[in-house]
Amino acid sequence: MVFAMIEITTYETMAPEYLGPELGSSIQQRIYLKYQGQFHSMYGYVITILKVSKLDSGYVLERGQVLFKITFNALVFKPVQDEVMYAIVGDVNQVRFPPPPN
Repeated sequence: MVFAMIEITTYETMAPEYLGPELGSSIQQRIYLKYQGQFHSMYGYVITILKVSKLDSGYVLERGQVLFKITFNALVFKPVQDEVMYAIVGDVNQVRFPPPPN
């Protein structure tokens, strides 16, 4: 099992209505919704976003949107292939698969 704190850099576009005094919190909210609790093949499971460490100046695009380069720190869990993991089973669902064809 590998738990790690990593730095992720991404680009996000923001519509003009989000530009203003609440821009920082709008970007943070978008990052949380997009990454936290999700699996990304490059990083593994993003457990939590620790902090947005860098927000570069934006570039205005053709349709009025602004492109920002964002760097943030995240706690991730990336299992290693063929690794045995110990866990406590909390719930079992009844899943029935059809029998294989003869």
